[in-house]
Amino acid sequence: MKFEKMLFELLLISCTVLPVFISQTSAQISKEERLEAEQGNAEAQHKLGIKYRFAEGDDVGNGIEALKWFRKAAEGGHAGSQYLLAAAYHGGDGLPKDTKEGIKWYRLSADQGFVLAQYRLGKAYAKGEGVPKNDTEAVKWYLKAAEQEYMDAQYALGKSYALGVGLPKSDTEAVKWYLKAAEQGHVNAQYWLGTKYNKGVGVPQSNSEAAKWYLKAAEQGHLDAQYFLGRAYEKGEGVPKSDTEAVKWYLKAAEQGDLDAQFLVAGAYANGEGLAKSATESVKWYLKAAELGHTDSQYILGLVYLDGDGVPKSELEGYTWLLLAAASGDKEARDEIKIVESKLSSEVRSEGQRKAAILFEKIKK
Repeated sequence: MKFEKMLFELLLISCTVLPVFISQTSAQISKEERLEAEQGNAEAQHKLGIKYRFAEGDDVGNGIEALKWFRKAAEGGHAGSQYLLAAAYHGGDGLPKDTKEGIKWYRLSADQGFVLAQYRLGKAYAKGEGVPKNDTEAVKWYLKAAEQEYMDAQYALGKSYALGVGLPKSDTEAVKWYLKAAEQGHVNAQYWLGTKYNKGVGVPQSNSEAAKWYLKAAEQGHLDAQYFLGRAYEKGEGVPKSDTEAVKWYLKAAEQGDLDAQFLVAGAYANGEGLAKSATESVKWYLKAAELGHTDSQYILGLVYLDGDGVPKSELEGYTWLLLAAASGDKEARDEIKIVESKLSSEVRSEGQRKAAILFEKIKK
C-alpha cells in the first residue's frame, strides 16, 4: 500500500486530526506548532509529520521531515505515528525496507488498540512477513480489528472461518463476519455473502438474498458477482427473469475478461436475446473467448467460419478452431472434424494443423 493511502486511512480513523486538517494542508507550519513538537508533545509531533507529508513543494524533503516527526511521536508512544513508521519500514517508503522493524512498530501500535496496526499485524502473521507464519496469531489480530468495525478485518475473519484457517471451520461465523463487512460496503464480502445465500451455506438458501448481495458487489465492479447476477436474471432466480438485464451484467463481466460471460454475450448477439442480433458482434466475442482458451467458443467459432456466418467463409479458419476445441477435449469438435477433413485439401489440413499448434502453445502461455 502506498504511503499516501495509508495516511488517508489514518486520517479517516484519527478524528482528532481530520476536522481541521483538510483546510490546513497547504498552510505554513507555525512557530507555535513547531515549538510544541520540539518540546516533546507526541500529538503535536504526529500532526507536524502529517502536515509535512501533505505540504506543497519539495516532496522528497517533506517526506524526510514527515518521517522524522513520525519517529519522534512514535518513540513518545503515539499509536498513529507508530503505525505510519511501521508502514514506511514495511513498504520501504522513505526508509530502507525492513519488515522486522516494521513488525516491531506495528505491534507497539496494535497493543494500544490502533485498528489499522492490528489488521496489518494480522496480515503479517497470515503471510509470514517479518514474523513466522502463524494463522492463529493472524486470526487473533483480525478479531481485535474486526471488533472495532474495521471491514477489511471483518472480511479476513469471515474468510478464516469459511476456510477453517487459524480457527475451527464455521460457515455460520463466516456469514456473520461477511455480513458485517458487506454492510460497510466491502465488495468481496458482498460477493461471498451472495454465494453463501445462493448455496444455502451457513444461512437458509435464498435466491433473493443472493441476488441482492450480488447486485451490491456487481455495482462495485466485482467480476464474478456481475456474472452470477446475469445468471440470476437469465433464470429468474431471486429477480424477475430478464434477458436484457442478464446480458447487461454478462457484458460487464465479459468486458473484464470473464470467458464464460464472453461466450454468453456472443450467444446473445447470435440469437438476438436481450440485445439487437448481430453476427459481427457475436463473432467478436466468440473470438475473444476462443483466443484465451474457451473450448465452447473455439468450437462455435469453427462452425461460424465454415458457414461464413458474420465472417468471410474459411475452411482453413474453421478447421483450425475445431482442432483447438478438439485438443481441449470437445467431443462435438472431434466429430465435426471427421466430417470436415474428408472435404479438405491436404494443403488446408496441413496449414490448419500448423496454425492450431501455434495457437495452442500461445494459449497455454
